[in-house]
Amino acid sequence: MTVTTHPAGPATAGDEPRTVCPAPAAEGPGSPAEIRRKTSTLHTRDVLALVGAAAASLALTTLLFGRVLPFNGPLGFTVVLYFAFMALYAVLVSLDENRSTVRARLAQGFAHGIAGLLLAGLLLVVGYAIVRGWRRWPTSTSSPRTCRAPARSTRSPRAGRCTPSSAPWSRSPSRW
Repeated sequence: MTVTTHPAGPATAGDEPRTVCPAPAAEGPGSPAEIRRKTSTLHTRDVLALVGAAAASLALTTLLFGRVLPFNGPLGFTVVLYFAFMALYAVLVSLDENRSTVRARLAQGFAHGIAGLLLAGLLLVVGYAIVRGWRRWPTSTSSPRTCRAPARSTRSPRAGRCTPSSAPWSRSPSRW
């Protein structure tokens, strides 16, 4: 680290700022130990703040939607639940931590909320495709498709095509 100092008083044309290097910190047995911050430690107060905010936001949202406000519906319930959770979580974290930590925890909660929303959307789409496709999946292969040789006397557009013989996947789209 370098420190630039300016001499006191009015500056003249010949005065240039000087760079001063601070003395290096003493290392060895007599020097003070470096204090390290633990950034990945999960404390009991963090878990209690999360659980408390979740329980309080669920209770508050249920009270608001059930007794106070004329709202109903799962989307509105979820939105109010999320904002109530974030507000209550900020209050609970602010009881133990400083302002910068509260902002960091709120940003962390927002990022995890967005990630959860995207994961829920992905699981909904994939689950829908699996559930709807599961019913259409052939359960047996005992009745294979049969192919007919083209008839020489007919000029039918279906001549020479493979036709299903009561296979489960042979249903027309109108019968689905």
